[in-house]
Amino acid sequence: MRSLDWREVCSGRGAALVVGALFLVGVAPGCGVSPQQAEMDTSAQAQGLKNLGKMYRIVSESLKRPPKTINELRQAEAQVPGGFNSLGETNVGIYFDAQMADVAGKAGADSSETVLAYDRMVPMQGGYVLMLDGSVRRISASEFKAAKKAGKTAWHAPPGS
Repeated sequence: MRSLDWREVCSGRGAALVVGALFLVGVAPGCGVSPQQAEMDTSAQAQGLKNLGKMYRIVSESLKRPPKTINELRQAEAQVPGGFNSLGETNVGIYFDAQMADVAGKAGADSSETVLAYDRMVPMQGGYVLMLDGSVRRISASEFKAAKKAGKTAWHAPPGS
């Protein structure tokens, strides 16, 4: 890269080079997807939780209330490609009977901060959680412990199932 003297910088050509270089430096970090976002987009756990959120929303809309059991949630599995396949029922904790944001015109003020479901390893080592607004994020075990939950007790698949 050649250096510019101040006369070139003040001329149209030099100013365009400087502005272009500054633009590239400013935009480059925001280009593409962050490594964390790329991992979340390809992670089986994150995709499984996204699918679970879609299933939960479908059942909530069809029943006009949130699902109360795993059997009610399974009703939507055929409507969501992948269903539980990328996560597995045995690998998740779900707070049933919680109203998702924007279902039936109801939006929770703190729905993006309330855990609806999580990978079973999250309480011990952190990982992916599904929030009440349908978003998925990665949190630490300590963040999970402190996070607001959508219920008192999460459903877990019985041992050996």
